[in-house]
Amino acid sequence: MNKLRVRFLAVAGLLVAAGCASATPDWREVRLVRDRADVDGCRLLTILKDEDMNDLRKKAAEAGGDTVLLTGSEPSTIPVLNPERFVADVYRCRVAAAPTS
Repeated sequence: MNKLRVRFLAVAGLLVAAGCASATPDWREVRLVRDRADVDGCRLLTILKDEDMNDLRKKAAEAGGDTVLLTGSEPSTIPVLNPERFVADVYRCRVAAAPTS
């Protein structure tokens, strides 16, 4: 009986932890900016390249970014479908909310 209760509590704890662990911003909330002044005071996380703007925003969110500064473009690896690939710096600008106790 105690082993079953311990297993139940362990599984319940893992489920709660998994629900709280998602710090990845929603990709639809990732801002796209073109002016470098819009990222003053933000932390640069990475540089990304992608042919699709929504895919670029999804990758930025996965990297923990909330703002994408479009810095240019280059020829695409698939020129027939997409003639250019976007180049962007990914930033974290918003400070994560502190947990309440």
